[in-house]
Amino acid sequence: WGANNAGQLGLDDLANRSTPVALALPRPAVAIAAGLSHSVAVLDDGTVFAWGVNTFGQLGNGNRNSLIVAVPAQVTGITTAISAAAGNDHTLALLADGTVVAWGANASGQLGNGSFKLSRVPVATGAQDVARVRAGGDMSMAITNHRVVLAWGRNADSQLGLGATFTGNVPTPTGIFVDAVDAAASQRLLLTVGSDGLVRGAGANETGSLGDGTTTARNVF
Repeated sequence: WGANNAGQLGLDDLANRSTPVALALPRPAVAIAAGLSHSVAVLDDGTVFAWGVNTFGQLGNGNRNSLIVAVPAQVTGITTAISAAAGNDHTLALLADGTVVAWGANASGQLGNGSFKLSRVPVATGAQDVARVRAGGDMSMAITNHRVVLAWGRNADSQLGLGATFTGNVPTPTGIFVDAVDAAASQRLLLTVGSDGLVRGAGANETGSLGDGTTTARNVF
């Protein structure tokens, strides 16, 4: 349900919905993710389907001609996915072996493959031993089995938490926080949850969005 101007509801039309409507998938879904104008589902056989806007290849099907896909289309080459995450215009999938692949927009290095070139098919990120994937805006995160948060992508607001000396975007995964159990991000900030139950954040804070009682931006957690 919701906006459907780019076919992101997967219902084979562009009409908005104000109530839930069942989506047809070839098999039961075990995980889902939503980006800015695209949607993703991981099925119980390890395949991944995506639909919606495809301007930057965020649907992962290699198609350069269809900028809007209003029905679920299979992502190329993935058969062992267990979960997924979606940012503005990019997508991540966690595979059963603990590695992470990504596809879509990459101007901020959010695909984590060492480049800033978009990819219309999945590429390896270099992240390993991963338990969870998360994405927000133009950045990506992975939480390893050893509770290390890896993050990469947009860092214009220091949301990667790498400190004042770091000024560029990270095109490959970088460890930023240890002993974390989860993470989340928006366009301009990143939050982590530690095993101690505390939430820590970095990035823009002019409206108090980091929750630390100030409106001062932070470049470390």
